[in-house]
Amino acid sequence: MYCLNKGKGSITIAPLVDKVLKLVEQFNWTIEASHIPGLLNTIQDSLPRLSRCGDYAIKKEILQKTLKELGIQISIDIFATRANRQCTRLEWSKEIPLLHPPISQLLKIIRKIKKERVSRAVLIVPDWPNQKWFTELREITRQKICLGE
Repeated sequence: MYCLNKGKGSITIAPLVDKVLKLVEQFNWTIEASHIPGLLNTIQDSLPRLSRCGDYAIKKEILQKTLKELGIQISIDIFATRANRQCTRLEWSKEIPLLHPPISQLLKIIRKIKKERVSRAVLIVPDWPNQKWFTELREITRQKICLGE
């Protein structure tokens, strides 16, 4: 809100704010950002809340189809809970792990993969190219498949 109203922004979103403000000038638009109280902001605020709660899972049929397409058989689900696990094994040395971490842990996990020189893993992440972890993700990615919208 502050970024659009004042024409300023943090370094990470400043280029986006500039683009928006250029479009506003180009088309002679008037825009105003306003605050929506948290209780009323249920749709737009749901994704950040999801990233904090961390208890979500990919649909089994989507995962199975994707793994078949990749020709990979996973045997351990590193971030599974009893309720959302996709595999039954817990020991993961010399395995192809399924990594579906909470969003807040992505950068840490990507760096661990690099540090430990994990040769193969299935890492499920949102397609958010503007996140700071995305550049490091590209460095370790061999193959990318979009699981849907």
